[in-house]
Amino acid sequence: RAMYQQGVIKHQDNKYVIESEGDWNELVKNGIFAKENLTIELIGDITFEMSYQTVPSLGKNTVFNGNGHTINIKTVEQVIPLFNEVNEEAIVKNFHIYFCNSIYCSPSFNSSNNNYGLLVSSNNGTIESCGFFVDSEYGCGDVTINGYSEKENITLNIGLLCGNNTGIINNCFVGMCGKVNISPI
Repeated sequence: RAMYQQGVIKHQDNKYVIESEGDWNELVKNGIFAKENLTIELIGDITFEMSYQTVPSLGKNTVFNGNGHTINIKTVEQVIPLFNEVNEEAIVKNFHIYFCNSIYCSPSFNSSNNNYGLLVSSNNGTIESCGFFVDSEYGCGDVTINGYSEKENITLNIGLLCGNNTGIINNCFVGMCGKVNISPI
């Protein structure tokens, strides 16, 4: 039995479902992703038209299951990671991200977080059966990531799928035919 609560459907057994960009942003805003022992599921493809919120942290023993669906990212000017951190024993699985245009990212790094990935910045849990495609209406899409830090001699971990991994990544991919430009500034 499901109840509708603050724009998000919550099931009784610690399960939340996402069926729109609004649901995603509402769960992020209310800190639901960071809670422990939950299941969060996509129940259909969703599209981020203009902007979206990064999940700051996926809680311990929390599972985000995309159920084979796609998250389409359309006219977003500044692409940000979908998940900043996946905690130990948390799982992100079974979905694809489709970037409908070339990607430009300009992350700013400081001493506390020097990781940047388009799917996950820092993985301490499990990422499985996930991937992303980069395309454009004009043909192949490109990826440009220009990292920035005001500090000297700082280590930056920049990756397409994941910036820093101390967990498990299994059966994941990046699909594109354009150029990749990664340059810390």
